[in-house]
Amino acid sequence: MTEALPYGWAGIDELAVDQSQLHELIDLDAQGQLRFRVNAYLMVNTFEGNPLGDWFRAYPPGRQIGPHLRIAGVKVFIDYDSGRRLLFQQDELNELMRQLQSEGWTISVKAISTQSHELALNAFEYALNGESNDLHRHRIEHSIAASDEQVARMARLGIVVCIQPSLPGVTSFDPDTYRMRDENGADNVWRWSDYLKAGVFMIASPLNPYPDVEEHFSPSHTSPMGLLYRSVTKIGVGGQQPPEWMLEKALSVEQVLPMLTINGAYATFDDDVRGSLSPGKYADLVILSGNPLDTTVEGLLEIQTMMTMVGGRVEYCAVGQEAFCPGIQVATGGPSPVTESPLSALFTGTWQGTDPFDGSTITLSLEQSETDLVGTYNDTYSLGVEPPGYEGSGAGTVLSIATAEMTFELVRWDGKAAQAQYALTLSEKNSTLTLCCDVGRPIVLLRQ
Repeated sequence: MTEALPYGWAGIDELAVDQSQLHELIDLDAQGQLRFRVNAYLMVNTFEGNPLGDWFRAYPPGRQIGPHLRIAGVKVFIDYDSGRRLLFQQDELNELMRQLQSEGWTISVKAISTQSHELALNAFEYALNGESNDLHRHRIEHSIAASDEQVARMARLGIVVCIQPSLPGVTSFDPDTYRMRDENGADNVWRWSDYLKAGVFMIASPLNPYPDVEEHFSPSHTSPMGLLYRSVTKIGVGGQQPPEWMLEKALSVEQVLPMLTINGAYATFDDDVRGSLSPGKYADLVILSGNPLDTTVEGLLEIQTMMTMVGGRVEYCAVGQEAFCPGIQVATGGPSPVTESPLSALFTGTWQGTDPFDGSTITLSLEQSETDLVGTYNDTYSLGVEPPGYEGSGAGTVLSIATAEMTFELVRWDGKAAQAQYALTLSEKNSTLTLCCDVGRPIVLLRQ
């Protein structure tokens, strides 16, 4: 993740987040160290198919956990060993999909082979039951091998299909690549240009770093420009030339770019605020040294990231490109300081949310005057005791347009006194306020 900003990513979808990883992301975001947006898909089972329980249900679907962290959906692994082993029976997966959908989840499944595509599509069709997938945006990850009939079904059902278009070339050294082709049929593998012709809605992502191959960690595979280059050329590790059958299935720069931008935003219900440069959307953008639509294929790897901005804040600036990053110091080890506009009363308002530790409801009323902040705190005890568990008032200081710190002097219903110190962080649209303290987990409050 640390390389995302200089590579040119303003946000990512993290498709396999377990409970410990989510807690780590929550802590990073609360501390201001998660400097780009993350849409998290919470794991229902492991890569090998082992169930992880219902832990993910503690985090409602679509919930904005912090300024840069959002729960986008759940991830279900349905196959293993390059799609050769199915991890579910059809009826079992059907019922799981229907239950998850009824709870409001967007469902992402891993499907590689034609047999796992059949399993996934049957389950999606069962769960949707005639509804439009535009309401849910269920998705298939990887989608390496699909038959003509399965491609047509993906288009008809409106399933979002996420591909790794650099995958064929980068793994062309691996014998398993050719085994998959032979097992699924040469006409059925990596036929993503056929997907486009059939009307399948596609998004794209870079290949995960490949075990024991150092070059897979380089920008030539994981940066947006590297992804475009590998998508078009299918050139593999060490400059290995692809076989002819791979080139026949190559995509163009013009085809892949929307998959990395507006299509990706649609998949996570973010297309109203991200994915294109339009008035009213987040200022999540990248300045490049050249136009990928107006260069040679080899020239794609020469295009550099000059600046990455997230929510109007410059988070990365390349050395020597200060003209594009006014007011910041060019030092990429930590968050880039920016020149901020004068403070306004963004923290003034009433906020309410649930403490994830004990389930109590917290109501916070704040009033901002310049950099001074005063307010009241009300905690309705989780066991329903009335009057509220803790209540009191506090004061603090606004540190920036998005951060503040406050100390509250509180008294409980039984007379016990306590002091609570919080770091406060506003989201870009000021719709959520995250409280973080030294003890316990961050608490996300919604503006009332």
